[in-house]
Amino acid sequence: TRRYTAELVKKNFIGPGIDVPAPDYGTGPREMSWIVDTYSSLRPGEIDAAGCVTGKPVTQGGVRGRTEATGLGVYFGVREMCNDVEMMEKLGMPVGIQNKTVVVQGLGNVGYHAAKYFQEGGATLVGIAEFDGAISNPKGLDLELVRAFHRKTGSILGFPGAKSHKKSAEALELQCDILIPAALENVINAENAPRVKAKIIAEAANGPLTPDADAILNKKGVVVIPDMYINAGGVTVSYFEWLKNL
Repeated sequence: TRRYTAELVKKNFIGPGIDVPAPDYGTGPREMSWIVDTYSSLRPGEIDAAGCVTGKPVTQGGVRGRTEATGLGVYFGVREMCNDVEMMEKLGMPVGIQNKTVVVQGLGNVGYHAAKYFQEGGATLVGIAEFDGAISNPKGLDLELVRAFHRKTGSILGFPGAKSHKKSAEALELQCDILIPAALENVINAENAPRVKAKIIAEAANGPLTPDADAILNKKGVVVIPDMYINAGGVTVSYFEWLKNL
């Protein structure tokens, strides 16, 4: 991470007024603290140096709430749509988040927080997928118990009272109202899009649907909330952190 930062500095690709990175897949506050530390050491005397990266620990210029911001933004975006009477009538669903079934792919920062807020908002979490497989239970899964099990065993597979799926992608085809792909890009494509049963898809990852999948789902009348909007919560709070650092 430090070497990468040094290369970015050398090529003038990073800086509070040039380009400001933030955490993504496999990184978090720890890596951001290495970036800001390396940047500052290579740009001595730069008064805005802390603004070269966001998602930093609070002790190093970060802001409270940045960690859960993306997942919370996903929840807010979907909640707004579910409160839209016209939209819900079109989909033949009752208004509100309550009792809607949700499947989340990815139990990382975004997926975990999105699932957490949906569960707290009254939705039922019926499926969770990770890279090594997925689990489902139409009656609902307790997110905190799943997370504790994952920490203890290193996998969500074999979680008591849930059906285990060897293939992670199977979760995308589970019966549910809302599907939240919150891991990698292109997970829903021309091959599996016809089997997706969700009525609402919230693109919590970057580009989880291929253009082919988009076309297929549009024809089926599935509402896809684009990543550019639905996962912007993290960017929004990153902006506040950046302002604080200037």
